[in-house]
Amino acid sequence: MDFNLTEERQMLQDSLRRYLSDKYTTAKRNEILESDSGISADIWAELAELGVIGALFTEEQGGFGGAGFDISVVFEELGRAGVVEPFLDSALVGGRLLAAMGRDDLVEQMIGGEIHLAFAH
Repeated sequence: MDFNLTEERQMLQDSLRRYLSDKYTTAKRNEILESDSGISADIWAELAELGVIGALFTEEQGGFGGAGFDISVVFEELGRAGVVEPFLDSALVGGRLLAAMGRDDLVEQMIGGEIHLAFAH
């Protein structure tokens, strides 16, 4: 099995790492954590623009990735930077649930960074 990153995955990793290094400082993370919502709509939208959310979905779902390697590249970089935005529960779990339900309209909005989900139970 080949565990080397493809050129596309390497580009995703590099661009995400650069973005987070430049924009997601410790001060920024603390500012987000101390905010009323605990997340940043601006950061969410910028990460969507970079294709980070789209990498979590297959082409059939409107994304460009969705494979385990794509997901691991994204979460490795999010973890490295200590990102607090809800990628696991909102984008990955919630987005995949929406896709399974056939809610392509909401998946498209998720990939575009227009919405994020919150689970209640």
